[in-house]
Order: sequence, then C-alpha cells, then structure tokens
Amino acid sequence: MEVFGKVDERPIWQEIFFEFSHLFPPGTAVGQLARRDSDLDPSREGVRVFFAMEGPREDGHRFLASALSRGAGALVLERRRMGDFSFPVPLLPVENPRHYWSLVQSRQWRGPDRSLALLAVTGTDGKTTCAFALQQLLGDGCGRITTVDRQLGGGRPPIPSRGTTPDAEETFALLAAAREGGCSHVALELTSQALQQGRLWGLSVAGAIFSNLSPEHLDYHGTLENYFDSKLRLFDGRNGPEPDISAVCVDDPWGRKLYHFLLRSGRRVLSYGSGPDCDFRLLRCRPDGDRIAVEIAAGKELFSANLATLGRFNALNLLGALALSSRYLPINVLRERLKSFRLPPGRLETVPLAGRARAFLDYAHTAGALRSALTALREHFPDRPLGVLFGCGGGRDREKRPAMAAVAEALADYVLVTSDNPRREEPEAICREICAGFSRPAAHHTVPDRREAIRRGLAWAVRSEGVLLIAGKGHETEQIIGDASIPFSDGDVVAEWAERTPMGSTFPWTDGAADRTV
Repeated sequence: MEVFGKVDERPIWQEIFFEFSHLFPPGTAVGQLARRDSDLDPSREGVRVFFAMEGPREDGHRFLASALSRGAGALVLERRRMGDFSFPVPLLPVENPRHYWSLVQSRQWRGPDRSLALLAVTGTDGKTTCAFALQQLLGDGCGRITTVDRQLGGGRPPIPSRGTTPDAEETFALLAAAREGGCSHVALELTSQALQQGRLWGLSVAGAIFSNLSPEHLDYHGTLENYFDSKLRLFDGRNGPEPDISAVCVDDPWGRKLYHFLLRSGRRVLSYGSGPDCDFRLLRCRPDGDRIAVEIAAGKELFSANLATLGRFNALNLLGALALSSRYLPINVLRERLKSFRLPPGRLETVPLAGRARAFLDYAHTAGALRSALTALREHFPDRPLGVLFGCGGGRDREKRPAMAAVAEALADYVLVTSDNPRREEPEAICREICAGFSRPAAHHTVPDRREAIRRGLAWAVRSEGVLLIAGKGHETEQIIGDASIPFSDGDVVAEWAERTPMGSTFPWTDGAADRTV
C-alpha cells in the first residue's frame, strides 16, 4: 500500500507528552514510538518510547522488560498499573495508552480525519452495505474502509481487507492515502470492540449511521447493554468529537433508544425506518424478481426506485446511507445514484445454477442477519424450496449457536450445519452446540467439512430446483482452523462444482444416494 505525508515524530513528543517533559533533559528528541517490543530498533537515535496496551489476547505490560532490553528509553503504561513496575527509565502513566497511541498516529499523518468528512457506520448488521452505499451515493470523492476492502480514491484499485476496523496505525495511514487520492469523504465501519478499546480514540467524525443491534460479541461485552454502550461511545463524545449529524434506524428498538437520547441531548439526528414520524421513511418495499421496488419519503420528497438488491433489510441500509448523504448532496442527485447501487461482494450475491436453481452467498453470521436473509429469499422466491447452509465461528459467541439453528429451522426447508472458522475448537463440537437449538433433530443435516457441505447443498438445490443460502463467510477467502488461515472461498467452491456438473451431466450425490442425472 502506498501511503503519504508521514511527518517527523519530534513535534508529536512535544505536543502529546509535554506533561512529562520534566522527566527528560532539555532538548530531548524522540527516536521511535512503538507498541510492539519487537518493533523497537536499537539503531535509532533519540529516546525510543514503548506503549504498553491491554488487549483482548495480550497485555502489553508483560513486555515492558523486553522493550527495555531492546533499548526503550521511556515506557508508557496505564496509571493504575504504575505500582506494579520499577524500571531505570522514565515511566509515563496515562489513563489509557491506546488513546495516546491513536493521537500519535493522527498527528503523524497530519490529522487526515480532520481534513476529510469521515462517515462512520456502526451496528451489528449492515455496516458494510451502508458504507458501500455511502461511497456509491457520494461518488468518486468518497473512499471506504470496510470489512470487504479499502477504496482510497485516485483511480487506485481496492485493497482487500484483513478485518473490519483496523488499528490506529493502519487507519490513519489509509485516511492519509485517501486524502492524497483526492477524496473529500471516507465511509468507515466502526466495530464495538474498536470503540470499547479506544482503538481510534479522538477520531473526528463528521457523520454517523446506527443500523441495528442484536446479540453478538457477548463473549466480549458480557451483556446487550454493555454492547450498546460500546456503540454509544461513537455518539456521546467518549470516543472523541461527537458526529456533526447522525442517522439512526428507529425500526430497531436499540436505535429508538439511541435516537431519543440524541434528541434529548440536543444533538443533530435524522431518523430512518418505516414509522410515520421518520425523517426518511420506507413507505413500501416489495419483491420484483431479483430486485426490490421501493417508495421512499425523504423529507418532503417522494420517489420510487427499483433497486438491484433483495430484502427489506437492505432497503433500510440504503435508506440510512441516503439520509446521511443528504447532508452533502441534493435528494434529486442521490435518487438517481440510488438506482445504480450494487451490493458489496458476498452480500446476497447470486450464483445461477442448473435449471431454476439458485445459490446465494451471504456474510450473515448472526441470528438476526440469517433471519433477514432467509426472509428476503422466501419473499422473492415463494414457490421454491429454500435451503440454508451455515456454521458458527469457534472461540466466541457460543450463545448464538442454538439461536441460529432455531432461525434456520423456522424459515428454511432444508438445513445443513457445517463449520465456519472453527479456530481452536473442534468443528464437530461446534456443530453439536448449534444442533441443540433444533426442536426437530431429523430436520437438519450435519456435515462438518464445509466444502463437502456446500457440494451437498448445491446438489439438493439443483435436484429440487430450489434456492440455497450459503451463509457466514460471504466475501471471505480463508477458513481459520487452529491458528492458521487456510485459503477457502465459498464462491470458488460453488464455481468449481458448477463447472464439473453442467446441466444434463451425471455426478455423485453426496447424501449417499446413487448417481443421478440432473
């Protein structure tokens, strides 16, 4: 990745650490700032400063001695931990080292978040679709930093993502690159973990969207209330300057709670949803083949559109992006751009199969997202059998496993349970916990090998002329097994299967039946 505009660290030392200047000789210069002990470079002149940060997996305070051995001349650590350590270099106690680290990164890249209109999207589901919609509605001058990719303007091709919200180093470098690429806006997905950890503390946000909240990451947050509170940090000033304006989905109960909080506190907020009092209202939404026909009230403007997407939930995501974009462009311009919207990769991405059969790839990995996707497919294909293939990630969110099974059983005719990034758990054990949520055990099939499960699901879809939702991974190109990331793409598996089993050919049905002809 090409980045631009990084500056010398000396003014950062003076600006961020002026309160500790008495601990150093006059004229002290900083040689390096690092948050990993392995990054410290003993050859660098000046004081090398190590930031000890607590994270979900590692506690940076464990590496203070190692940092010292690599030449650290000052240690930034949490104030509450000061009494635990004694080292022969200045200790710089702060409330949260991660906050200072974020400020450092912003200053290093000349505050790109302050020279761009940064549009942050948060919520359990729909963040990527909202961010893509913002980028498409606002045009070439808007970059994006999403779960799928990073688009930084200047005619550069998108950069594949390695996660959702990057660390401060990467985020501010990406924002600087977007600024140098000619962007005036950037749409950014912000996760609850990033907000809770203060990963981008001090970030200047021009506008924000809240899409919804449903049970996820409760292994991290503990309760839904804590989960919501982490999202609230984006809006109430605890993560930095409050957004100039927010768009909130009030069809969601947590969205209504946020909306009324923002109203009571005098902050600028737009409501969107289907209620009669919404600033941006979805009046009608009906299936129209592989599209949806919508009627929208945007303030006093009424208009209809036929959108290249499926499902009411996606119509609401687009409505949220439309609401926030209306601050920057007239509705008549946005209305025309909305007609050409395209979903991100792996979001109800359609794959035609033999005959009338269809497969859809979707990132849905929560009970709420699975319900939305299955409901949309049932509405669009009411006369077809509906199947679903899904799994749950290892090492997290165990409580959602039976909940997803209950949704699948209620809405699908054919259910395959498989693996989805099992990490350090046994895939069979995860499948058993998922299956505990079925009320009719015989109504599902368990195939822990995801490749084999997809093949079996596709065979069912072609045989029954049905619709198969392959859920959980969407655009992803890896399967995490143990600590290793193994190349794996649902889309590639579907393409390989379709190529080997054209209409009229004979192939083995993997459910144990004899070979049959499609």
